[in-house]
Amino acid sequence: MPNEADCLRRHEATVCRWLAENGISLESRAVLAAFSGGADSTAMLLLLQRLSGSLGFRLAACHVDHGIRGAEAARDAAFCAEFCARRQIPFVLKRGDAPALNREKHTGMEDAARTLRYRLLAEAAAELGIDDIATAHTAEDHLETLLLHLTRGSGMAGLGGIPARNGAILRPILPLTRADTEAIVFACGEQFVTDSTNASDLYARNRLRYQVVPVLRSLNPAVAQTALENSRVISAENAYLDHLAAELLEKTCENGAIVAEKLLVADAVLQMRAVRLWAKLAGVGLSLERTQAVMALLRSEKPSAQCDVGEGLVVRKAGGKLWLGVPAKKAEPFSWTVQPGETERLNPSFSVGAELIDTEKIHSVYKLFNHCLVNCDTINGEIKVRSRLSGDTFQKNAKSGTKTLKQLMIDRKIPRELRGLIPVVADDTGVIWVWGLGYNAARKQIGGNKWYHLNFCEHSDLCIQNHTNT
Repeated sequence: MPNEADCLRRHEATVCRWLAENGISLESRAVLAAFSGGADSTAMLLLLQRLSGSLGFRLAACHVDHGIRGAEAARDAAFCAEFCARRQIPFVLKRGDAPALNREKHTGMEDAARTLRYRLLAEAAAELGIDDIATAHTAEDHLETLLLHLTRGSGMAGLGGIPARNGAILRPILPLTRADTEAIVFACGEQFVTDSTNASDLYARNRLRYQVVPVLRSLNPAVAQTALENSRVISAENAYLDHLAAELLEKTCENGAIVAEKLLVADAVLQMRAVRLWAKLAGVGLSLERTQAVMALLRSEKPSAQCDVGEGLVVRKAGGKLWLGVPAKKAEPFSWTVQPGETERLNPSFSVGAELIDTEKIHSVYKLFNHCLVNCDTINGEIKVRSRLSGDTFQKNAKSGTKTLKQLMIDRKIPRELRGLIPVVADDTGVIWVWGLGYNAARKQIGGNKWYHLNFCEHSDLCIQNHTNT
C-alpha cells in the first residue's frame, strides 16, 4: 500500500540521516543486530535489512536468552529463529544466567541482565567476525535513561543520555519512537512478541515508563524527541569541556598525583571534570557525591587526609597533592642492628644493605639521596636502622633550631600514615640520619678511617620520596 511504503521510506531516511549526522558509516562493515523479538528490535532488523544493500554492509542477528522467563523466553527465541530463517538473515542464539550473575554481583536484576546481554552480544560478534553491534534503543529509551541518570545524580555526562555510538555499539533507530517501530513492523507485514516483564513495576525503568513519562508527554507530546535533541547539544558541549579538563589535568599532574595549588586556580567546573578524568584514567568512575568528597579534600586546610572512592581505593591528600590508591596500613615498628655485608627488609616500603668502607671510598656516595655514611668513631653503642620513636630530635643545619622528628615531618607535610615507614639511622645517643631529610646537623660526621655505608631502596608505590624531598 502507498501509505505503508511512504512510512518505510520516511523512517529509512530518518535512520540514514541520523547515522550521517553522527559520523557513522556502515559501508563494507558487518552489523550484528540485537534481536529480542519485540517491536523495537524487530523494526530495527527490518530497516537494517532494507538498508544493507544501499549502505553496503553485511547483517546478522543475535537473540539473548537471559535465563529469567522460562517458557516465555523459549517462545521468543523460537520466534526470532523462525523470523530470521524466513528472511534469510544469519542468526545466532546465546543463553546466559542473569539471576546467577545478580546473586554474584548484587547489582539488581536489570543491571545483571544488561551486563550479561552485552557480554554475550560481544561474544557472538567475535565468533561471527562482525564489527558493530546494533541495539534497538529508541527516543523513549533515551528519555527514560536520561530520567534515571537525573535521579542518580550522574552530572552533565548523564544528561547526554544514550549516545548514537559507544565503541562497537550502534543505536541506529534512536531518533524513532515506539509508535514508529510498531508502524514499521506492521508496514512490513510482520508481527512481534511482547516481554511480560516490560509491564512489571519491579523495575525502575518500567515505573518511569508507565508513571512518569505519560505526565511529561501530556506537557509536551514530543518530549522524547526534544530530550534527544537537547542531549545532542549537551553531549557536544560536554566533549568540549572534557577536552579542556584533559588539558588542565596535564598541567596539574606530577607522577600521577594532582598538585592541589595548581588545580585550585582553575575554573571550579573544570576542577571537578579534571578530578573525574584523573580517576577515570585510573579505572575509577566517580559519582557526583564522591567527586564532591574529593573536591572537599582538595580544598581542605588539613595537610593530610583521605576519602573513600569505592572499589577498595581512597584518594589521599599529602604534601599538597592528591594520590589515588589503596588505603595505607598503619606501619609496624621496625628495628635492625646494622651488620656489614647483610641486607634487611625493614618494612613493605624499604630495604637496606650495609657495608664497612674506608675513607677514600666515601666521596662517591656521600651526597646521594638513598645513601647514608656514618663515621665509626662517632657511634655511641650500637648503630640501628629503625622507625621513628617518640622524642626523636633533629637539626636541619647548624643555624636552625632542634625540632622533634614528628614536628619536622608535620612541617614537611609528610602524611601520618607514611611517617612510621621512614627509616631512621640512630645509635644510643640519638638520630644520625633520616630518609629524605638527610643528616642530623647535631651529629658531626668528621675524622676516622672506617665508615658504615648504608644503601636504601624504596619498594613502595606510596612514593615517600615525593613527600620527603620537598
